[in-house]
This record gives sequence, C-alpha cells and structure tokens, in this order.
Amino acid sequence: MTSPYDLTRIAHQLSQLPRWLGRTDPFYSVAEHSCRVVLLVPDPAHRVYALLHDAPEALVAGDVPDPEKFAMVAAGYDLIARERRHFTALCQFLGLPPIPADAARAIEEADHALRHAEYRDLVPHTPERDWTPEGFQYRPDYAARYRRTIVPRPAEQVRADWLQRTSAYAGITRETIRKGAA
Repeated sequence: MTSPYDLTRIAHQLSQLPRWLGRTDPFYSVAEHSCRVVLLVPDPAHRVYALLHDAPEALVAGDVPDPEKFAMVAAGYDLIARERRHFTALCQFLGLPPIPADAARAIEEADHALRHAEYRDLVPHTPERDWTPEGFQYRPDYAARYRRTIVPRPAEQVRADWLQRTSAYAGITRETIRKGAA
C-alpha cells in the first residue's frame, strides 16, 4: 500500500479538485490556487507551507468553503481539525519543521487576497449570470494584491508545476516523489 502522502497522487487530485465548488468559468483547480498563493508569500522559507496549505483537501473532503466547514464543526464533525492533522503529518512526512506562526499568518493573508482575485477573474458575477457564493463580499482592495489576471492552465501542466515546486521548496528529489516516500 502506498503512503497517504504519495505526492504524485496528491498533485493529481489537487489538479482535478475545483475551487469555488466549481463556480469558476473556466475550470480552476486547488493545485493552481496553491501555486499562485506561493507568489504572494514574501519569505522564501514559507513558500513550501503555502504550496501545501490545501494539500489535505486531497486527503479528506475536497475544497469545502469555510462557511460549510464551520457548520460541520458546529454539527460535531471537525473537518478543520482533520485538515490540520493531515497538514502537520504531511509536513512531518516531508521532514519539514512545524509551520511558523508568521508563515501561517502570511499564507492566510495571501490565500484571502487570492480568493478575491479569483472572484474578480473567474467567478461569473453579472446580472445575467451571477454565481457569487452566498455571503461573499468582494473586496477589490484585497484582489489588488494579486496584480496578474488569472488564466487557468491545463491540469497536466498544473500537476507538474505543483510537483516541481514541492520538490524544490521541500528539498526532496523527483525520484523521492515518484517513490511516494520522503
């Protein structure tokens, strides 16, 4: 049996998981989101954590929006804690130290800014076609942190990019990734 932290499998799953519950047009994956979050994290030492921040979504329940996660916790199923446990275990598996508090804050800020840029560029929100999630309040000032226009890439390209970045940032070899063990 392969490790649950087989990076090739995680990369594949993340490249197939839709962001925004599939509300984007065109398709936009969690893997691509993670590769873009990295671009907003200023400290190079924190980029590996930024790249991995949503990796547990490939292991647990997919990209569940925060309001639903909070409702699940209130109903007795703590998806947030499960994702945190998988994130911690994945970091340990890769030989990484626990995520520093300043890295967690920087990633949360980058994730939030990118969420607004994704909405700006990818989620239809016109009177004729409005796919805005209930309760979401678009903030152009947050979106402005990500100055590029988001144009999604093919899944194969994103999967390869995620694996290459994981290898580079975590200091592991492509051979190690192929074996599924760090």
